[in-house]
Amino acid sequence: MALFNNLHDVGTALSDILRDRINPMLEVLPGPPLQNPTGTAEAIRVTLLWITPQPTHRNDPWEPRPNGQLTPPPLSLSGFYLTTAYGTTPANDPQQAYNLLGEVLRVFDAEPRIRLPDPAAAVGNGAIGITLVPTAADLMEKVYTPLQMPHRPWALFEVGPIQLVSRLQPGPEPALVHPGGIRLGQLTVGAPPEIESILPSPAGVGGRIRIDARYTGAAQAVRIGSEEIAAAAFVLAEPSGPIVLTLPPAVDAGEYDVSLRVAGTWSRPATLTIRDATVSSADAPAQLVHSVAADLVIDGRALAATTAVFAWPNAGVTSPADVATLAPGAVAATQVTVSAAALTALAGRDMRLALRVSTHRFTPFIRLRFTP
Repeated sequence: MALFNNLHDVGTALSDILRDRINPMLEVLPGPPLQNPTGTAEAIRVTLLWITPQPTHRNDPWEPRPNGQLTPPPLSLSGFYLTTAYGTTPANDPQQAYNLLGEVLRVFDAEPRIRLPDPAAAVGNGAIGITLVPTAADLMEKVYTPLQMPHRPWALFEVGPIQLVSRLQPGPEPALVHPGGIRLGQLTVGAPPEIESILPSPAGVGGRIRIDARYTGAAQAVRIGSEEIAAAAFVLAEPSGPIVLTLPPAVDAGEYDVSLRVAGTWSRPATLTIRDATVSSADAPAQLVHSVAADLVIDGRALAATTAVFAWPNAGVTSPADVATLAPGAVAATQVTVSAAALTALAGRDMRLALRVSTHRFTPFIRLRFTP
């Protein structure tokens, strides 16, 4: 969800992004469609037609700050924006209007979800989605009847969720002491869980991670930022062992605190960095061990340029001979396969693996134990 100070900022952000992606010299502005279709310059107009509330956010509760003070939730909306395009002369207008509208469609088809602030747009903060609205005859009538203007090449986009900063003031700061004094429940003594490492680091959006931690008992949940993932959603290969889980869709690119809950106690947070899907990254293996008798499939993002897979002992490298270079058998954008024949020398070893995606670029390493 993207947060704005006012609705005009939304149209400004969309216009700035289109101008940046199509032509920095193009006249792209938020506002009503042009009455004169043939002006002195080619142009695009981004027009807000109507807005609707986001039904899932109608009753959002007040949000607590770290000091306990409550802040009002923002107003959450979906906006419907009409995009029209214009040429310069009666002869040139149809051709360039169609061409420019096609460029708009290509931009938002390639980037249906844009993270703000964008290098081209200084307003807005957060992720916003842009969806092309299917057109029918009744929709054309609803769009053009109120505008009272000749038909133009146009497309309608649903933009959201749009969040506007609330005008309500935050609540009072809470008292330092709970009314009635401090009341202690039943006390238990035990060591809290401790996260040792998170692999890969950084991880990719929507990727799979492995959490190695010291704890006793059953892991109950993992918290990534504000998202809590219950034990039913991750893999525990062995009691008190590493945890393998897939990052939920709500966890976008950025840096997050990660904590593990065991027996009702949360660990101290560890930092997890998540990179955009355009950055090459490999997923942690779904299983902790792999037999060298089977092909190894490594999932990830932006892996089409992979030229080699490097493997070295998790305990550390003592000589160049400790590093094995494995030739990938099959390479795709989201998957790299290493044949079983190339894995024979790794049997019985706990290894780290990284993929080379260009001469001097490698993915963050993952960890896997190989068995015969």
